[in-house]
Amino acid sequence: MKDASLDYATTEATWKSYGKFNGEHRISCLDHVYFAGLDCNVEVLKDTTTDHRPVLAKILVPSGKTGTRSIERRNFKAIQLQELEDALQKWPWTTIYSIEDVDTVHQFLIDGITEALNEIAKVVKAMRATEALGVDGIPVSVLKKGIEVLAGPISHLVNRSLASGTVPTALKLSNVLPIYKGKGKSAADPASYRPVCILPALSKILETVVKTDFEIHLAKTEALPNTQFGFRRGRSTTTALATAHAKWLKAKQRGKVVGVLGFDLSAAFDTVDQLQLLPKLKKLGIEGMQLEWFKSYLSGGSQRVVWNGAESDFLNVKYGVRQGSILGPILYLVLVADVTSCVGIGDEENSSYADDFFLWAVGDSLEEVGLLLETKADAFSKYAWVLNAAKTQFMIGGKAKKKDTSAFTIRVGGVELHPSDEIEFLGVKFDSDFTTAPHNAYVVKAAKQRAALIS
Repeated sequence: MKDASLDYATTEATWKSYGKFNGEHRISCLDHVYFAGLDCNVEVLKDTTTDHRPVLAKILVPSGKTGTRSIERRNFKAIQLQELEDALQKWPWTTIYSIEDVDTVHQFLIDGITEALNEIAKVVKAMRATEALGVDGIPVSVLKKGIEVLAGPISHLVNRSLASGTVPTALKLSNVLPIYKGKGKSAADPASYRPVCILPALSKILETVVKTDFEIHLAKTEALPNTQFGFRRGRSTTTALATAHAKWLKAKQRGKVVGVLGFDLSAAFDTVDQLQLLPKLKKLGIEGMQLEWFKSYLSGGSQRVVWNGAESDFLNVKYGVRQGSILGPILYLVLVADVTSCVGIGDEENSSYADDFFLWAVGDSLEEVGLLLETKADAFSKYAWVLNAAKTQFMIGGKAKKKDTSAFTIRVGGVELHPSDEIEFLGVKFDSDFTTAPHNAYVVKAAKQRAALIS
């Protein structure tokens, strides 16, 4: 049974066990473990924040002699896993730990090794074997078949990246595949293609490990607003629709005029200023080596276009979230998380799903609602986002009469908008009474057309 006074946690060091040492709180560190054949290679962390020599330094490098090895290799020692377990079992832990903690100390360290290997194996097994090849040319299918042997080296790569706050340059190279959007768009127009970023397989593994821990951190700190949906567990299009619809109906029932403005951001994922993310990450509690890792991840990336067997030269990436990356979507959410508070929109009158934003205003008159919407949209634009005027929607609902709204307009992004009879939010059409009648009619019509093709 786990003793309450001894807690295991994953931090900048690969494994750290926190416990009471002769009545005082101290830390014992095992930094990196990786496998080469049957040998378990162990590096002991030189942690200046601890007030005692790391336990494993005494176990594995008792003489303290380093020979001619480089500084990077001085604390390494190859040892078979069974030998490591035996050493941990036999070490006189009572010289450092309280007697009641001894039975759990070695188990934390051994479990840490096993846990890291299992985590890597789980990530690889969840990857699709048919994923496109990245710049590294390593097929996911090969990693999946050899995961029992490869989990150790991959775990070492991940640990070294996180502990050093550095993402290897080779893992920041990516291929961009232009995917035709279709729907009658001109094949000769570059805007008719959606760029999909293909990452190296090892980069996907590294990003997945970071993303898992990052999402846990965001959930614990409640860093993302409740009005933000998409790329988050339990916050799907269904919950986004239900939440916004309920608020519109509530305002209508109170006898208010409701103005709804829907838009998406022009190339939102491509216009992200990567360096803007760093202060926001720090504000969310990402500091030290973790922040250094994100700084490395966000800088120095390069990509090339691959098309019909031809490859362009690599170009540096200064802006944008890489589409197809694992961390890209969650980092985008972090970037826009504070947009509502910065522009004074208010948590109760906005909803977002990825790059689709809906703002609404509630008031007693058309003029009041129109002014509120213009103010919010203008503030949103000044926040450095470009509104896509061609895809902007505007509707007036609630107690407003249709005859009063027919000549009513607002200006958004330099474009004059007239209210429409319906608005589409995440694929569902609503009318000015906030019913789904237009959507129901659309579904029935589409069903009849398909039925006619079958018969």
